[in-house]
Amino acid sequence: MTVIAIAAFSLAVAAGLLAIGPFAMDVLFGGSFDYARGGLALVALGMGCHLTAGALNQAALARGQAGLAAAAWALSACLFVGWLLLPAISDQVLRAEVGYLGAAGILSGLLLGLYRRPNPGG
Repeated sequence: MTVIAIAAFSLAVAAGLLAIGPFAMDVLFGGSFDYARGGLALVALGMGCHLTAGALNQAALARGQAGLAAAAWALSACLFVGWLLLPAISDQVLRAEVGYLGAAGILSGLLLGLYRRPNPGG
């Protein structure tokens, strides 16, 4: 239920950012920056994956799988940094937005796999 609630929340935030994100960002943080709707939505979806990873991480810790969970975080972090170093997307901000969503999604997937794995501790 927690993951479903997180997914619904992040989809709602992404939809809101697609609708009024640049305007809201200008009002909240000033008009000296250019905020792209798509990039804001990517960050919102990445936030959902990150929150999901946090929830799944807590489950891993409760099951005594801290080492495997830490390995998932470290691998995802390395993939994110590696992605940032690749010139796959010339716009560095967009590259970071895509990378955040990708790394958080990979992390969520890894932790979901860990969650579904039989617990050796009982």
